[in-house]
Amino acid sequence: MKSFIFITLIFLFACGGTLSEEQRKKLKEGMELNTLKKVSDAQLTEAAFDMGRKLAMIVQKFSTDDKKRIDSLQEAYKIRILRLQPGDSLLLALEQQIVEAYTAGSNQVPLNDNIQSMGVDSLLYTKPVMKQLPNGEVEFKYALGLHLSKRQVVLSIRE
Repeated sequence: MKSFIFITLIFLFACGGTLSEEQRKKLKEGMELNTLKKVSDAQLTEAAFDMGRKLAMIVQKFSTDDKKRIDSLQEAYKIRILRLQPGDSLLLALEQQIVEAYTAGSNQVPLNDNIQSMGVDSLLYTKPVMKQLPNGEVEFKYALGLHLSKRQVVLSIRE
């Protein structure tokens, strides 16, 4: 029994216990992910706009009708991508209100992207997609909706 303990101790000391540079970097990143961050509402909103705009640019390169591509983007970025259209009965109440606001204001004011809180842990980024009419006016076509996780947005904030 004593020889087994002795051999085990020699084996443990022989391993060295040193980490490679890559392992240290991963360990440090993991520790940073587990630290608490105090983020103001303004910082959260700004970061959500930044993230939403970047992701919207990526999504708009493809058709929202291409389900396979949209599914792969949703999986890769851990978001939910929606096409918010007037008259869609599957929309949540908040999504329906946003579509109605975009529809009502399409001829009066320039429409901008928007961030709304969706419960405790998610945000909804919306961007109106407009259609140019032959007479030069623009018409609201649909809104691109991105459901973002607040955790994901907070982790994207660099100090």
